[in-house]
Amino acid sequence: VKVADGQGIVDPVKTMFLDQQKNIFELVKNTGNLSTEAMRDTIFTFYEQRNGGVNLRDNPQVKQTVNQFSSPWMRYFLAYDPQPALRAVQVPILAINGDKDTQVIAEQNIPGIQAALEKGNNSQLTTKIFPGLNHLFQTAETGQANEYAQIEETVHPAVLEYVTDWILQLE
Repeated sequence: VKVADGQGIVDPVKTMFLDQQKNIFELVKNTGNLSTEAMRDTIFTFYEQRNGGVNLRDNPQVKQTVNQFSSPWMRYFLAYDPQPALRAVQVPILAINGDKDTQVIAEQNIPGIQAALEKGNNSQLTTKIFPGLNHLFQTAETGQANEYAQIEETVHPAVLEYVTDWILQLE
């Protein structure tokens, strides 16, 4: 939703965009055993079926999306469930997000980490959501990835100070 909002996509186009993204995520997750080429073909077919059978294999935007979602890394990323690993962690954890992060949504991410740690009987979780910061902890206008290179700040000083203080209090 944050990506669509940041790109100015409005209803009903936003609803269609989100539905399409959700379907592609599920398609990639549920067909993980296909070769990269077979995955590419499956995703192209998905797009073509959604667009009345029109051949979209030469469309640059569709090609870019297909290449992204058929890559081994993206396929692994979409299929990976961090819950078992988090349940096994028995050390203090600091989970931080920027509230303008459009890649890892704080409102979804932090509760998921907290729930997994609780199931593993780890109560050593500290969380912090930094206002106005993006995925890279930079001061941001929109939080969209296309903004990253335009921002001179590497990491907001408040984040560095917070992480430093958290580490020092562990000792």
